Amino acid sequence: MFEMQNSHQSESTSGVKQARPINAVTLAAEGFTSDEVAGLVDLQDRFLNGNLSEWTVSYKQLCFARWLFEHGNING
Repeated sequence: MFEMQNSHQSESTSGVKQARPINAVTLAAEGFTSDEVAGLVDLQDRFLNGNLSEWTVSYKQLCFARWLFEHGNING
């Protein structure tokens, strides 16, 4: 698995690893199920379109509560 992840990255001139597009056929050949391939392709599409957020609902709620506190809307 590690080798496959590594094979989907290339180094830019700045030394930062950049992901290359996922190839569904290659993933299937590596042993991923059709559901796993579909999920990975969907994840890639969401990431490339800027629709991927790693923030959980709880984290967003905490950020909002902090904002409310900082602006005097709630007391700690």
